[in-house]
Amino acid sequence: MLIELVKIANDLDGRGLVKEADALDRLLLKISSTEDNPFQTEYYDEESGMVSGEEPGSTEEIRIQDYGKDPEEVVSSDEDVVFHEPKPDGSDHESYVFKYYAIENRFKLLKSRKCRGVGTYFAEGSKTYNKLMSLREHWSKFPAEDIGCNRSDESDVFSGRQLEKVEALAAKAPGSQHGKFGSRHHRYEQPTLAELKWFIENGVRNILRYNGNGGDTEIDPDLGISISTSVENKFANYMSGVIGEKVNFYRLSAHDGYQAGSGYVGSISRALSIMDGGSSLIHCHHGADRTGMIVGAYLKSKGATDTKALWEYTVGFNSWERNICRGINFGYAKYLDGFYPLDQWCEDVKSGELAQNRCSNPPVCGALGALGFRSRE
Repeated sequence: MLIELVKIANDLDGRGLVKEADALDRLLLKISSTEDNPFQTEYYDEESGMVSGEEPGSTEEIRIQDYGKDPEEVVSSDEDVVFHEPKPDGSDHESYVFKYYAIENRFKLLKSRKCRGVGTYFAEGSKTYNKLMSLREHWSKFPAEDIGCNRSDESDVFSGRQLEKVEALAAKAPGSQHGKFGSRHHRYEQPTLAELKWFIENGVRNILRYNGNGGDTEIDPDLGISISTSVENKFANYMSGVIGEKVNFYRLSAHDGYQAGSGYVGSISRALSIMDGGSSLIHCHHGADRTGMIVGAYLKSKGATDTKALWEYTVGFNSWERNICRGINFGYAKYLDGFYPLDQWCEDVKSGELAQNRCSNPPVCGALGALGFRSRE
């Protein structure tokens, strides 16, 4: 049954019905978790792993897998509930606001102290999920609004005191997820505004963003607001005035025009045309999967034809050795297909040319036909 559903998802994707294909991908993941699949675990972010640090309330943070989708595409229903976290005795509530997605059976953190952890999802089996479910009878006592943390502040970023904060921002060098490629391009995770300032001061004139808003972005530590697409665009325009040179901002999709053996050709073509026009920053939420596809395709287009070397380079920034080698979510494999044709990759894995001890018998290699590949035999 899984193979037939994969075929349907791929057909939807090929027609440009990305939301529908994504919804079916999530269904596939749920189905697989009910079967005896030794590689399937509870939901968490495959790019960054378990998130540590301060906890919302007394609970751990576990992020869902990053499929490269905007949070607006999470499946909602009339049975969803938005509420303040009840205290253990149900007499009052905490400052945290959660949304329960009934169809997907998971929670999303909408508000917290200092916006910490906002956008985090909690799946069945996590401590947060179990705690909130144990207090379900009290949710209706403390209803809340379905709005993001400090969303109302975004319109005022470039006026009043917020503008003073923006003007006072000191450029900050990016962290360990930063990489420079080609002679003038950069790759990174969602940058803070201070990091964006550093990139622009170091020559970046094109910002290619592949992540959306809400849970697909971060809270700026200096301004305390979500770095939405609107905020990032406004900051690019602001910096254009500061440096006296245009800084272009592009909010792009990583899922345009999938073709077996070539990946998302529409997305790749659009990115390469922009990058040829000047120094660019490529980023998504974690700087791993969507970014990895674009960077790999760019390097290949510029003569880096050793696909095995491109694979090794790319997995240095993400978890594809787990997601593709052992997972049944073929979205990651489609990203890889953008610079390393999956049928060839499968042959290289089978022959042992791709570190066989780390990648053996990937599920996707048994479903190439469903993705649109024809047998080479």
